[in-house]
Amino acid sequence: MAVAQSLICLPKVVCHNDLHARNAFITRQNQKLLTYVIDWASIGLGPVGLDAGTILGGATNWRADEARLIANIEGELFTEYLLGLKDAGFVCERDQVRLGYLSNFVPYLWYYVIAAIGMPSGPLSRMYSKWFGVRR
Repeated sequence: MAVAQSLICLPKVVCHNDLHARNAFITRQNQKLLTYVIDWASIGLGPVGLDAGTILGGATNWRADEARLIANIEGELFTEYLLGLKDAGFVCERDQVRLGYLSNFVPYLWYYVIAAIGMPSGPLSRMYSKWFGVRR
């Protein structure tokens, strides 16, 4: 409950609310990397950091190599998100952004571990079990 109450107090930003790699495309134009995001059906206001947590947490369920990559670069991606906020003129404390980010990133991770333990035996359950080293 304390986390939920803290999130209510965070600054609000426009959130995609379904931000994952299949909805984002990166291209190079004039020596700059540009990101285009599609599928804005779930757009709304949310706590700062929420979409960054979604894109990282959601990616852990695709392939084990993506999960390992995210584990290796998570800090760098968070720093880049902060720089993007700053470049856009958004001023906010780092800890506030980190709370919003973790509020969505961590539940994704827990979901997949719990699914690996509690799902009936099947391909998805076996995949999660293998990724997270869970023996059934």
